[in-house]
Amino acid sequence: MDKGQKILLKLYREFELEKSVPLSEQQKADFELAKSEGYMFDPPQPITHEEAMKRLSDVMSKISREDVANAFLYSLSTRRLEYRSALASYYYAVSIPKHENVPDGYGMCSVCGFKEWKRADQSVVQTAAFTEGFNSLNYQRYKYGGSFGIDFNFALFDLEQFVKLPRVSPCDEDIAILKRILGCVSKLACWRDKVAKLQKAVIHERILKTNSDEMSRLLEALGICGVLTERNYPALEEKFVTFDEIRSLQFSEWDYPINMWRAYCGVNKERLLKVFGLESD
Repeated sequence: MDKGQKILLKLYREFELEKSVPLSEQQKADFELAKSEGYMFDPPQPITHEEAMKRLSDVMSKISREDVANAFLYSLSTRRLEYRSALASYYYAVSIPKHENVPDGYGMCSVCGFKEWKRADQSVVQTAAFTEGFNSLNYQRYKYGGSFGIDFNFALFDLEQFVKLPRVSPCDEDIAILKRILGCVSKLACWRDKVAKLQKAVIHERILKTNSDEMSRLLEALGICGVLTERNYPALEEKFVTFDEIRSLQFSEWDYPINMWRAYCGVNKERLLKVFGLESD
């Protein structure tokens, strides 16, 4: 683990609940080092919805489905979580239709979820407010392998960071791990079991090194790309659901559409083939 990555994870946790506490001189120096290595950032400059959509289109043109599939698989045996998050970000981004900003009254676009960054009142090195903005998003990438909920701002940032990473290829072990994860579906005791039971089953099987937060993000990514979905709530790429509609369907701690999945839905073989190029056993 790079020193900058260690600093991101350490400083973020230290000040997550104390955002008004000034940074020490050592912490300021650590922040600058992490920033020089690309792990931490100054407060983001506000951009318009139109600018955000243009940037998303630009970065998507540099990424292929194979890129994000390979990265996700590669992360399974290596636990390089910064490679894992791009799958969900890509399949949310690719589903978003062209549209104008439709404000929802809370500063967000009700179609895609874009939210304009607020202007920072002071330098990030003068306050622990660096736990906001891009630092919060990057922390989620490296700590959990994904965001908590479908988030346009996270997806854009995540994909712009993803294209800076070296391309990777999965090994046979990675493919075997994914198949074992999906194989746990058939081991669930009740046909109405929800994704939380699948999460526990995968962790119990000790298929890969993980924890409950990482596994939540992993299974949610498999929902967003369509491998684990309910027939009436398919991959967003196949049936786009606006951000406003997603919020109305977000009635549990699990993200849409995995929160609609049940054991009887099984694994979507067509999506497994399309997303990962894999046949179901």
